Amino acid sequence: MTDPRRRRSPVRALRESLLPEGSFGTGQARRLAVALVVNAVGNGSFLVVGALLFIRVMGLSPTEIGLGLGVAGVLGLVAGPLIGHLVDAREPSRVYALLLAAQGVCVIGYVLVTGVLAFIVLVGVATACERGASAARGALIAGLFDRTDRVRYRAALRSASNVGSAVGGMLGGVILAWGTHAAFLAATALNAATFAAAAILVLTMRGARGAQANPPEARRPTARHPARHPARPATAIRDVPYLVVTGLNAVLLLHVGMLEIGLPLWIARDTTAPTWTISLVLVLNTLGVIVFQVKATVHITDVSRAASAARHAGLLLAAACVAVSLTGGVPVAVAAPLLLVAAALHTAGELKQAAAAWTLSYDLAPDHAHGQYQGLFNAGLDIGGLLAPLVFTTLAITWGMTGWLLIAALFAATGALLPPVARWAEARRAEAAGTPSHAMDPA
Repeated sequence: MTDPRRRRSPVRALRESLLPEGSFGTGQARRLAVALVVNAVGNGSFLVVGALLFIRVMGLSPTEIGLGLGVAGVLGLVAGPLIGHLVDAREPSRVYALLLAAQGVCVIGYVLVTGVLAFIVLVGVATACERGASAARGALIAGLFDRTDRVRYRAALRSASNVGSAVGGMLGGVILAWGTHAAFLAATALNAATFAAAAILVLTMRGARGAQANPPEARRPTARHPARHPARPATAIRDVPYLVVTGLNAVLLLHVGMLEIGLPLWIARDTTAPTWTISLVLVLNTLGVIVFQVKATVHITDVSRAASAARHAGLLLAAACVAVSLTGGVPVAVAAPLLLVAAALHTAGELKQAAAAWTLSYDLAPDHAHGQYQGLFNAGLDIGGLLAPLVFTTLAITWGMTGWLLIAALFAATGALLPPVARWAEARRAEAAGTPSHAMDPA
């Protein structure tokens, strides 16, 4: 006879399959997850309408928008590590809430002012705050979870945030269909409101300090192990092995540009596949992240396995580029299936890259400086964002198959380099902490 307590509804079974019990932790961690999902809905809607809002409401040209976003990208590159220092010295939850509120104010500014100078200032401040908020969130998560649970929580957040973004995207589509000035004001108000709601939720996370507020037992001085006082505080920018790991991860992050720039342009210009294939590829990628991101983190529990996963990510992304390179000029019956194979390979590589990056970013950083280290590591996304348009428009779109194969070689080589560099970084971290290094198996 079946135990009634063991019966599960199909909906509950699906939820537990995608997000196993405990994925969001308890209490404060769940509150942080709700804040992030709420904000993702607003950001998702604004992503759809933002460009048209800048043109129709702020009166900007596409060139001026590109200039503003370029300046913002550079500001974001330096803002994360700088704000990370502040995060390490303060309570991360309060810094995070303040930065969320500041982003909401910038969003409101988009409909209150006009002109390119105002746009550059607003988008620059908003981007700097977003990068700082990412560093603060990373430090906050480091304080809420131990090493074994941080990555699973980040994965659960990413899955849930993708759901929120998808909902927001649909709302943005409705707003675009409405198309009036009032509709753009509504989209802006919605996004600003989600920033405010997220900030309030984070502010109510009482006592949620970063990892620096709860030093592990191993770092507390005893008679046998006196306190170590370094000549100068840990500074991420001077941690050469960590910098190299960050740079290599930034190269793998070019996969974001591949999905958002390279594939859409290639499908529209150089293949016989219908243009709606672009939407299909993006939808499949979003669903893949929602369904499989948590599962992709299950076995990535230390630096060694993370480095191995990064190597596999490089190979999967390389295989995706090779598949794309074969679709140029071939019949649609061949091109369309190959593009779907490429999308699947890309998504698998993206899932492994994300899980590996989270583990490396936390485990190779000192526990008292997660703010600045997270800020530096997250700057890799900005580097990838700045380089992606050049890489994919110059190599992939201009050079065709040869360009895609060169990008494939870049992904594969970067993945191959990460295991030895991660071993170097782990050894340096163990030496700095005065503890024996956990030898990594060659990957």
